[in-house]
Amino acid sequence: MKRERGEKTGGSVPYGFDVDEKGRLIPNPREQEGLSLLRELRAVGQSFRGIGAELTARGFKTKSGKPWLPMTIQRLCQEVSA
Repeated sequence: MKRERGEKTGGSVPYGFDVDEKGRLIPNPREQEGLSLLRELRAVGQSFRGIGAELTARGFKTKSGKPWLPMTIQRLCQEVSA
């Protein structure tokens, strides 16, 4: 039911979203820009490592503030294509 209402269902907040005071997922505009860039770069054949480097170069940060890892990019690619 929570998922149907657009609420957080547990675990970490997905990249591209924040949680409001009612527990609903709301788009994070800056992270949504990062996801758009990720899709564009992947569509032209950029590697996961290359995408991470480009995100870093353009000032996009992970939720945790840690460096972009190829596995993180791969997971995001799977999520945005689902």
